Amino acid sequence: MWQFLILVSVIISVYILTKINSQSRKALKNNRTKTEIVKCKVCNLNIPQTEAIRVDGTWCCAKKHIH
Repeated sequence: MWQFLILVSVIISVYILTKINSQSRKALKNNRTKTEIVKCKVCNLNIPQTEAIRVDGTWCCAKKHIH
């Protein structure tokens, strides 16, 4: 009888853990935002658009590259 109860508890535990794991993966997928990558006109460094500086329609990676 104890063996049956242990087996059932292991199966339930595995089921609960896989549900939690799949829910966390879905949450991570939903939280990802797409960031566009732009190239600095001076040094050709690829950086996220959120960190770049836009000057006259071109992108720069640092204030020192702005002329």
